[in-house]
Amino acid sequence: QDYEIHGLSVDQPLASQDEEDLVLQTFMLYFLLPLTQTALNTSQDIRRYLPQAHVGYPGWNHTMVWLKDVKEGVKYQDRAQHNPFANNKEYFREFASMTHLVEKVMDAIGLYQDIECKELKSMLMEL
Repeated sequence: QDYEIHGLSVDQPLASQDEEDLVLQTFMLYFLLPLTQTALNTSQDIRRYLPQAHVGYPGWNHTMVWLKDVKEGVKYQDRAQHNPFANNKEYFREFASMTHLVEKVMDAIGLYQDIECKELKSMLMEL
């Protein structure tokens, strides 16, 4: 769905880092704010919303930093399986590698959200 909404094909590699970021951010947006799936159902809607996603999800910017860290961790863990001479910036352009990344994100998001929840609880307790 994240590819389809932006008119991208799962059969072709993503053309740029911007497309890769857009697919990942759309996935995270739909996962963290499920109601956006019906409210933001065109690529244009999503592109307009993403710069202000931190308003709807206050931890958005921190989550994007965490996502980048997960991406780098996956690259490092899988380094033996990829051509060391290949362009490292194009690592997640293929659908299979993007799917692998999303699986790793889903494996790790629970722990991340637990930390986020505890931080929020601590802030509320200080009020």
